[in-house]
Amino acid sequence: MAYSQFSIDAFRANLINGGARDNLYLVTGSFPSGGTRAINAAAGVAGAIFGTAAAGAVSAVGGLVNNGNSNSQITFLCKGAQIPAATLSEGTATFMGRTMKFAADRTFADWPLKVYNDGSYNLRKSFESWSNLINSYQSNVGPNNFNSYLMDWAVQPLTREGNAICTYKFIGCYPKEIAAVELSFESKGQISEFGVTLSYQYYQLVGTTT
Repeated sequence: MAYSQFSIDAFRANLINGGARDNLYLVTGSFPSGGTRAINAAAGVAGAIFGTAAAGAVSAVGGLVNNGNSNSQITFLCKGAQIPAATLSEGTATFMGRTMKFAADRTFADWPLKVYNDGSYNLRKSFESWSNLINSYQSNVGPNNFNSYLMDWAVQPLTREGNAICTYKFIGCYPKEIAAVELSFESKGQISEFGVTLSYQYYQLVGTTT
């Protein structure tokens, strides 16, 4: 007697949209505009110390960050992402020698990204400017207002037709770590890349499509 669980047709029917593909996704997000203010301040310092040429070079970085390129580049150059884990911790209470378990507080894992490094280091400069806005590399100061640097980002897994299956929206992100760029004379035939770890408050699952 044949059982439906052995049917390849039943398996295919339950693999909706041909199965999800982990290499089909879009990452979207915006960098805080305040990062350009930090760069402009750096340009003033560079000009005072090294002259107008140095100030112009630093200001050019600000132009790259400010013109919105980074906001669109991240969609194309983010070569790796995750839908991170959300964990419910476990609480316990004891009664007459027995332990009752219950769901306690939720924690969210960090969101790691892997990014191609473009030829002008534009995306890396944008992440570094974002980090500098939070806590200045030089002066150890930062903004009082959380909303000046906490940004909402998102990742969308896609169908093979390019439609968003759903959207995971990460609320209140900031760059916890900007990983090293590994430089080596022995590196051949590879585009430079680096990792970024975003911390956030929580994520939301927004909408679903088929």
